[in-house]
Amino acid sequence: MGQRQTIPVLPLRGTVIFPGLTAPIAAGRPGTLRAIESALKGDRLVFAVAQRDNTDEPTPDILYSMGVIARIGQIQRGLGGVQLLLQGEQRATAPLSQARHSPVLMLFTDSPSHATAQPSNSCQSASGSRTVGRYFLGTCSRPGGLR
Repeated sequence: MGQRQTIPVLPLRGTVIFPGLTAPIAAGRPGTLRAIESALKGDRLVFAVAQRDNTDEPTPDILYSMGVIARIGQIQRGLGGVQLLLQGEQRATAPLSQARHSPVLMLFTDSPSHATAQPSNSCQSASGSRTVGRYFLGTCSRPGGLR
């Protein structure tokens, strides 16, 4: 059994991060800023997860359980918040909890892969890519194509 790790949870409003994607994120809510500061003190990892409802104080109930373990790349501090680049590393599903006296939501995990990783089936991925490619080429070759 691996060492118990905690990863700060970064709730996202109107944004979804995928593995392999680097995306700019603006953050200004106090809880989000605390999560970012907590990640910067460690290995710069956060569990980026979308919110179900657009609230300023997210709780574990309104966050989806599936998200992405992401690494904080660049960070730029400004008035009222920060701009940062998040680099999605791996998709993960995990239960979230908030310690009684902690203002930051955390992901607690025992596994070295941080959470239950969702492996991709390379045969299915390749087949899906071919199907999308054929559809795209078919659409482009029609009169009117893409508009």
